[in-house]
Amino acid sequence: MAKSNNAPGWTYAHSDALAMDYAYRPSPIGVGVEVMTADKVRYSPAEVSRLSEAGVEINLAAHLVKKVFQGEIVEVIPLPAVSPDSV
Repeated sequence: MAKSNNAPGWTYAHSDALAMDYAYRPSPIGVGVEVMTADKVRYSPAEVSRLSEAGVEINLAAHLVKKVFQGEIVEVIPLPAVSPDSV
């Protein structure tokens, strides 16, 4: 039987938006969910909650900024939809 590299307690999935796999689990403190991407960027339960409440999925540009600066998502402001007529 092949050995799995999956860590106990984590669920694994794929993000098309990030073009990579990620893992998620209930927060060790019991509130929310934490996420770890294949490139080792951690999203805290607070960050996941902010994204979820705003109804947005993280995009590659925001993910790369978070990765490069080792930052934290403190606020999510969805951009208004742009129609082709307004450009």
